[in-house]
Amino acid sequence: MSKFGGFLDNLVSGALNPKGDMADYRHASRLYTDDNFRLAPKTKFLYHVSFNLNEEVIKKVRPNFDKKHGLEVNMLVKTADLPKYNVTTETKNKYNRKKNLQVRLDYDPINITFHDDNMGLTTYLWESYYRYYFVDGNLGSLDAAGKPNQTSTGFMPHNTYEGKALNAFRYGFDNNSYAPFFNSIQISQMARHQYVTYTLVNPIISSFQHDTMDQSAGGETAQNTMQILYESVFYSTGAVEEGNAPVGFGTEHYDTSPSPISIAGGGAASLLGAGGVLAGGASVFSDLSSGNVGLGTLIKATNTIKNAKKLTKEGVRNEGYSVLGKSLTAATGANVSGLANSSFPKSGGTGQNNATQATPLVTSKQNKQLSNAEIQNQLEDVPILKDAVAKQLVATGVVASTVAGLSVGNAVGLSVYETLTVQEKNAIKEEVDEKIAEGDPKVLSVSNKIVSSYRESQGILSNV
Repeated sequence: MSKFGGFLDNLVSGALNPKGDMADYRHASRLYTDDNFRLAPKTKFLYHVSFNLNEEVIKKVRPNFDKKHGLEVNMLVKTADLPKYNVTTETKNKYNRKKNLQVRLDYDPINITFHDDNMGLTTYLWESYYRYYFVDGNLGSLDAAGKPNQTSTGFMPHNTYEGKALNAFRYGFDNNSYAPFFNSIQISQMARHQYVTYTLVNPIISSFQHDTMDQSAGGETAQNTMQILYESVFYSTGAVEEGNAPVGFGTEHYDTSPSPISIAGGGAASLLGAGGVLAGGASVFSDLSSGNVGLGTLIKATNTIKNAKKLTKEGVRNEGYSVLGKSLTAATGANVSGLANSSFPKSGGTGQNNATQATPLVTSKQNKQLSNAEIQNQLEDVPILKDAVAKQLVATGVVASTVAGLSVGNAVGLSVYETLTVQEKNAIKEEVDEKIAEGDPKVLSVSNKIVSSYRESQGILSNV
């Protein structure tokens, strides 16, 4: 058998495959979106940290550090490392065979970074820990005005031979502190209404660092960082429950009102999307079929009916084009078929030579000027093309409607057009039509490029 047989088999099967020799996004889509995103990667920002303080200890060192402040400290965690492990191994010789053995497990320290808040809660946490274990921080005093003294009797210089009065102070760990400050520290990841909690057993602080003050750091915020040592890790999983799992989650400062883009929060006057009419109808039907009918169901039904009345024929058509018609993304500079500046024939995978050849989007044909009538007719036949033209002309400041509150000559970026209302977009598109009819060279140039690219991608030949 030829050593090239496997290679040639793969080449032929790729050319004759309906996908050609390049697979698409569907493999990743099936892996990550099936079963309600069961295998999708978790995001890093969905987490909650719980510092489970010893209540008897915290009452002693900071009586005003109540339960509410403890829950707020949990929410001020900016970053948190998950547990780290280091397994020590040894390699033994077993009659000339190498045998790897595990001989030790070490729990590597983790770092937790806090926002240095205006109230100073994260600093209070460290101060409480510091004053509980180390008596040094308790030797300070206040003057008659209630301000901190600059000196302390316990730290007066050269007090070694000053007698019993000045040598009666304790220092360092000589503070009669035996109970732990932290009962535990729990770091919880959350996804799909479920949590995974890592409980750090017998944690202690091995280092603490306040931030660096810097007048040139105008856009930065201050933070406190501490390193934690621990003796073991307990794992637990379950469903997220307000206030209980993870501990303290969802109890303080959480916005419990529905999102305005959700059905319960008002939804959107669109057919598709998470807040659209179809999603709203499905959600109401689900409540009715499950018997879970309440005030929330009534609110969702009301919002869905209200949004359905706002639907327009043009809006629904544009939504359909945005879902089904993606060929104009080539004209606006977006990637097509996963490769920038390339398009693939619709009949790819037939085994013909052109099945796997990428056709450049920008060719000499695009330089040929279409007639004004050809441009206008194409824009009318494919409304999403006119949106693409209007979007580019607004972004570069070539056109601007007084309805939209924009000024001619000011470039505002591609994203601005998407923020306009339907009425404002229509006014912009009417202005585009007028300038095409007048023969405006800038408008014709942009329109010609987009329409030509679209025609080429669809295999439409110009009469020019």
